[in-house]
Amino acid sequence: MVQRKRVGEATEWDLIGEGAGEMFHRFCHAWSARISPENPLPATPEEWPAIRDARRARLREAMGLSLAEPCPLRPEVVAVEDRGDYTLERVTFHSRPNLVMTTHLYVPKEAPKPAPAILSVHGHWSQGKLAPRVQERNIGMAKLGFVVLCVDAIGSGERAYPGSEYHGRQLGAQALPTGLTLPGLQVWDNMRALDYLASRPEVDPSRIACTGASGGCNQTLYLAALDERVAAAAPVCCIGSLEGYLNGPHCVCELVPGIKAIGEIGDVLALIAPRPLILINGIHDTGAGFQIDDMRAQFPKLKQLYELLGAGEKVTKCEIDLGHGYFPAMREVMYAWFRRWLMGIQADLCPEPEVQPAEPEQICCFPGGKMPAEYDTVPSLAFAEAQRLAQSYPQPEEIARNSGVRASLRARLTEVLALPEESQPAIETTRSFPGDREGVVITTEPGIRVPMVIAQAKGATSCVLWLDTAGKASILSEGLPSVDGNQAIAIPDLRGLGETHWERGYTVGVWDYQYFQNGTILGRPMLGMWVWDTLQCARVLRERFDSVSVAGKGPLAIVALLAAALDEGITSARCEEILASYIYPEGFSREHAMSLFVPSLLKVADLPQIAGLVAPRRLQIASAVDGGARPLSPAELSSSFDLTRQVYQHAGAEGALVLE
Repeated sequence: MVQRKRVGEATEWDLIGEGAGEMFHRFCHAWSARISPENPLPATPEEWPAIRDARRARLREAMGLSLAEPCPLRPEVVAVEDRGDYTLERVTFHSRPNLVMTTHLYVPKEAPKPAPAILSVHGHWSQGKLAPRVQERNIGMAKLGFVVLCVDAIGSGERAYPGSEYHGRQLGAQALPTGLTLPGLQVWDNMRALDYLASRPEVDPSRIACTGASGGCNQTLYLAALDERVAAAAPVCCIGSLEGYLNGPHCVCELVPGIKAIGEIGDVLALIAPRPLILINGIHDTGAGFQIDDMRAQFPKLKQLYELLGAGEKVTKCEIDLGHGYFPAMREVMYAWFRRWLMGIQADLCPEPEVQPAEPEQICCFPGGKMPAEYDTVPSLAFAEAQRLAQSYPQPEEIARNSGVRASLRARLTEVLALPEESQPAIETTRSFPGDREGVVITTEPGIRVPMVIAQAKGATSCVLWLDTAGKASILSEGLPSVDGNQAIAIPDLRGLGETHWERGYTVGVWDYQYFQNGTILGRPMLGMWVWDTLQCARVLRERFDSVSVAGKGPLAIVALLAAALDEGITSARCEEILASYIYPEGFSREHAMSLFVPSLLKVADLPQIAGLVAPRRLQIASAVDGGARPLSPAELSSSFDLTRQVYQHAGAEGALVLE
């Protein structure tokens, strides 16, 4: 259990004092400033295509879109209903071979055909396309003469994972280690939705727009940025700044790994130019990344680009005196924008026609609104991709005996974890406590100070670096952990833990959510930051003790394992309650830390292979859990780490691996 320190609460073991709780937050903004590109405007219109294409390529790679290949859509019209001014078709089609999309197609009866169309993407409404508020805008657009395709986002509405109406948190994050991302999965689905719209004879494929609010706003801006078939876009209530995401929580579906190194949200919106784009924001939106002042700051540069491209009239912003949502006043602005650019009808506002949503249960694509279990979900897609990646992992004998393979694995892990270039850690302060205990503060990188208490050091020649999310004060107050022989114990508060706990790190019911979110968009995974802190602490301790081992529990068991795998100077490692494998066929439990989900980690190795890098040094796996947070039996533990055992056998050190 993580001990969450209240703001201003001090303990007798504090070493940093005032400001410790904001250290991580300050570091995030400092790192953002360090990596954020300026992305200056092109000097001429002719320079823009090359800049745009290079930025798009980076964005596609970050979103995992390079892993997607088109498949036959296999559309099926489940039902057609006459609803007066329009018909409503319930349609399913496939965005991937076994990934079905559930959609509604609204076809206006009287509109000249082929007609302009709008892809309508929803935000975090639990019912997805069935939600009355989502239906209202779809009906309004259809009555104004647009063909409208509204799709359920992956993991939402009729495509919800069994037992969960929300596709975020651990459920969405578990795709990340494979290189897939939830925003990328959504964009690919929406690209296939454009394919379907373009296949319909009622639709003019040169006049397809996209709109959505909140999470649907993110889907709109990324789709329009990456796919030029979107002829006009109206993202609603999500335009602010990526910098704002460092201050408060947003869904996993909005988090693109390392995006801050690509640019700001305005740099993504720039990829839509010179196509018509309107930004609609609520003045009172409280979302950390959706602040109206941030949108205002982003807009001038965007406007300048459009003007440079001779399309200044095709971009505008609209501020509505409301909060977060897709309210009628916002819809009337959107209607007018699309009528102007897709129909040639000029007006600032377009009143919403009378709309009457259907009862959600009456317009489902699947019986009871539940997707059959045979179809893929985020967990099954991640599982299949993880299995594919595992086929290319080195064999146990190679890990044990091939120094080149070991060096390559370590180099690739260092890259995926985004560890900084090697630097000499600095000891800032020391403090003595009663009972053979002393405190030190180690600067592991600029802006990060790790407080650590060393106990039982007198006469000791070896030391255990003890990692626990509870923090040093909690551990020391409960009594020191039991260690072998006359060993010292060093207990650090890795960044964001213990004394340096950031109050806003705990949010949306997850103790490390904001840590995970910030690390993801900064391209500095939180797990990697903890590994770096651990490596620097071990380096300091080795200057004092002949040998240093590392022990970790829960999420920090993986940190201990990675530290030992990367640093041969660590003499041994002990892992308790460690995740046995990232390759898991079902949804990960919410008991798992979000920080476990390191983007693209499985492109390098899974945990049993990483454990093999510790050989021939001693490695003790005291206990393990699966993706569902279920404790493994001794037989299951042995089976899960059988590959690790083979590595130790080939290294001639089978006795050094202890599986309990």
